[in-house]
Amino acid sequence: MVNKEKMQELKNDIYALQTICEVYSMYEKKMISEVFAKLMSIYEGIEYTHKFLYDDNKNEKCILMEKDNNHYSVKFYIPIIKPLHNLIDYKYDNDDYYFLPPSYYLDNNNFKIKYLQDFIDFVFEKRINNNKKNIEKETLYSYLEEFIDKNKLQRFLNQNERIHNNEIRIKNEKEKEFKKNSKVSRRPFFKAIESILNDYEESNIKAVIRGQEYMFYNKETEMITFQYYESLKVNRIIKDYMYETLVTEDTVPFDEQELKILDTKTDTYINYFDVKKVLETIQWDCTNLKKFFNKIEEKLKKKSILDEEDINDSYLKVVNDCKKLIR
Repeated sequence: MVNKEKMQELKNDIYALQTICEVYSMYEKKMISEVFAKLMSIYEGIEYTHKFLYDDNKNEKCILMEKDNNHYSVKFYIPIIKPLHNLIDYKYDNDDYYFLPPSYYLDNNNFKIKYLQDFIDFVFEKRINNNKKNIEKETLYSYLEEFIDKNKLQRFLNQNERIHNNEIRIKNEKEKEFKKNSKVSRRPFFKAIESILNDYEESNIKAVIRGQEYMFYNKETEMITFQYYESLKVNRIIKDYMYETLVTEDTVPFDEQELKILDTKTDTYINYFDVKKVLETIQWDCTNLKKFFNKIEEKLKKKSILDEEDINDSYLKVVNDCKKLIR
């Protein structure tokens, strides 16, 4: 059983250890920021720099970012950590110093980048062992070199991971841009899908193209807007799938509605992948529709906008293959 005296003794020991942590965890801001940027440059394989900024509340923050990136590609904010005790406030000005304790000082790890926290832990042990309550720039850089030399394998793995993640990011960005810019001529595209689903698929499925006119009246301007939408509607047993798009519109005075001009036969270009997404779940057993989409995507990889000729060419290849099988 622990008595009060023993409990107080344990509290005093904890307090003393925390105080020691605080004394050996103070870093001059500019110095540690430079070292962090150097460490990140080595680990990431790309040059980093630091910059001091102020937020809307006039609180200073230090960010670490790629040196040649003009868009402030922030990798890391140096965390503002508050010591548990105030014993060091009298000696160190918070405007000039960061309090960066080892990971075991607090339950929550404030460093989002593991190797930076590992470096702080390493330097803390060196400072304790060498009684470095105050640390000079030259000493900190010597600790940096020792830490880097000690963690060659981890540095290699980290750089490989960064290269891999960067390749994935570039690939995803290209894919996103490709999908965004992939356009097809609406009328032949709708007609091709309608024909394939109705005439060349064995599934219990029905497709239809419909037009719908809408009116919107603005009381303030006394103008009325007419909009004509066209939709591709697919019915699969008991479920409907529909893609609808604006074809044309016209705004005229309310008293002169007869002047409106809506060319419902006009063609427009729509995003291919928006339509594909709507029909995504019916493709798994609609083999000819899937073949048609594959041929469209092959063409889109060569040119981002497909006209009527491109679409009809893909459609005829699918239909002709179907006719060969029927024979």
